[in-house]
Amino acid sequence: MKTVYFSLIILLFSSQSILAQKSKPLNPKGIYSEIKVAKQNKMIQELIDTKTSASSIETIFNNINQYNPPVLYVFSQALFVNGELQTGIDWYLFAQLNALYDANRCSDKTARQATTILESKFRPAYEDYIKSNKQAYLESIDKVVMLFNKIPQDYDIRWINLHGMDAVTTSLSDEKENKNDLSLPKESWPEIKEKTIGQFIEANRNSVK
Repeated sequence: MKTVYFSLIILLFSSQSILAQKSKPLNPKGIYSEIKVAKQNKMIQELIDTKTSASSIETIFNNINQYNPPVLYVFSQALFVNGELQTGIDWYLFAQLNALYDANRCSDKTARQATTILESKFRPAYEDYIKSNKQAYLESIDKVVMLFNKIPQDYDIRWINLHGMDAVTTSLSDEKENKNDLSLPKESWPEIKEKTIGQFIEANRNSVK
């Protein structure tokens, strides 16, 4: 059952998963083809492969800032399924916070749906544990915010743009370039980060009331 579940994850959360669900296969063009997700997709495959899962978990632990939210969601689930329940929750929340931050910096608002999809697929597996361990969950929220402020992101934050309508439109167009910036201006990021942390704390605290 676990193997089947994780096999579904890779289909849902490869970098171009939403694009692949269209009736006609779409290939990113222009700047979208430059978004670096090959390493991320490979790591997801290695996480769900029983032969490489353990070594992949160790690799991510040692290089946590190099992996994007879809990888971290699968990473958290792998830990949880392996019996490291609270550790799995910690990294689930870390994945969620990074995903929210990436979404809030994305210029294509339609791409922000990726965070909702990730949550809808992963959150249910944790619900029973969270309900039975509310205090630990609240403590995890604070711990994750601290980690988030200390650990710099070192992956292509534009992964989320592949899930938006601008990427689809560019793929279908004869024009090679999307003339819009994929992310909001960097000078706005500190304010976005602060706002994102506030949203994250409020939503997760309210979820266990």
